Amino acid sequence: MQYLLSLVYLVLLPAVCASGQGAPTVIAGKVAHPRQPSIVIGDTTVPLSGSGEFTYRVDLSEPPQFAVKHGEINFEIFAEPGEKLSLSFNADQFPERVQFIGPSAAINALLLQLQPVSNHLGRI
Repeated sequence: MQYLLSLVYLVLLPAVCASGQGAPTVIAGKVAHPRQPSIVIGDTTVPLSGSGEFTYRVDLSEPPQFAVKHGEINFEIFAEPGEKLSLSFNADQFPERVQFIGPSAAINALLLQLQPVSNHLGRI
């Protein structure tokens, strides 16, 4: 599986590196039925609003893979430099109710499908 993820990155890397340079990457969205008042993206704890919304901004020079954690929910996402990625999910119905919107939505949907269920729930 790691081979497949590496291959996907190698195919996408030239296209994404050319886009969005100089603009901040924004990952924003909503957690329905949140289990805690924040979401962790990479190494940053991002607070949720009263309605479960969040916004994370970061300057990127290359497309990274971010670990996302909310309670026991763990998964990885990919973001392009300068991209505006929307990530929304229902914590009570994860991973069935996850929505990505943005240029890397399809790759993130694929990444989510390729990750073991134990990673999603933080337990085996």
